[in-house]
Amino acid sequence: MFLQPRPFFMNWSPFKSLHRDIYFVSWELFKIMIPTLLVVKLFDMAGGVAALAWAMGPAMQLIGLPDDTSIVLTTIMLTNVYAGFIIMAGMESLTELTMAQATSIAIFLLIAHGLPVECMITRRAGVRLRVMVPFRIVMAFLAAGLVHWIATPLGIMQDPAAIQLPAMDSDPTLLGWLVDQTLGLIFIQAIIIVLLAFLALLKVIGVERLIKIALTPFLKMLGIGADASTIAVVGITLGISFGGGLMIKEVDRGQIPQKDIFLVVMLMGLLHSIIEDTSIAMLLGPSLIIILIGRVVFSILVMLLVKWLVLGRTEYFWKKYLVNELAVAQRS
Repeated sequence: MFLQPRPFFMNWSPFKSLHRDIYFVSWELFKIMIPTLLVVKLFDMAGGVAALAWAMGPAMQLIGLPDDTSIVLTTIMLTNVYAGFIIMAGMESLTELTMAQATSIAIFLLIAHGLPVECMITRRAGVRLRVMVPFRIVMAFLAAGLVHWIATPLGIMQDPAAIQLPAMDSDPTLLGWLVDQTLGLIFIQAIIIVLLAFLALLKVIGVERLIKIALTPFLKMLGIGADASTIAVVGITLGISFGGGLMIKEVDRGQIPQKDIFLVVMLMGLLHSIIEDTSIAMLLGPSLIIILIGRVVFSILVMLLVKWLVLGRTEYFWKKYLVNELAVAQRS
């Protein structure tokens, strides 16, 4: 009797639920992003951004930056990197930065940008705003400060930065803003569809399992379980919006313990969108080694400290101070 070839079976269930996953992630993200974008725009129109920039002025000297930098960094923190660069491109006082100063600005904006939207997404994933917002701001100042405090005494990176900001036009009208935001949301929707379809394919062919195996030692070092590996990969490479969207989906399914939710979200707060954001930051002429490798090392060291501070805390402490009601149903 001839041997019959065994049929090759694949588990196609991830594709069967793909349309539901796309709807869920899109809805959860957009119902956070759209109201938050509107509130931030109104805050800006009311002069809130300028007021915060004025208050931040003295802090710029602590990290070796001109006072004028405060309006750029405040805009980036509240809106996005592109809006900050538009302002910076029109400021002659910021065209003669040293490489150290450009690196400080770059690593600051890589950690703390788009905070209202991104922190509302991480809140929906289960991490309290009162933890995430100050964490990212303080870490951004610390990272930028370390560059200044090390580079200045050693006399390194003191040459003029090769700033290559292109001429950026922005329609200042409300209609122009609405068009820009609509196009941005359409782009995000397209990315969500492609991303979730790609992740479903990875599950079908077994690559997702290999990713978990490969990342388990690294994540274990940071106190994060293997179940959060896919979310970590998406967040680190593509950004918090997409990684947070997946996190929200998994949290609602009850598949990830609260400690993993907290730690992976904190990690993404420090280290996210390393491809696109790093490429954009290079327009300032910073040190690539510092804003890429240095940022990774900084994030790992900070997360080891965070792990030491939070693991072993009581359930009451977690619920009271770290995670909100959206994550308390999960258990370590």
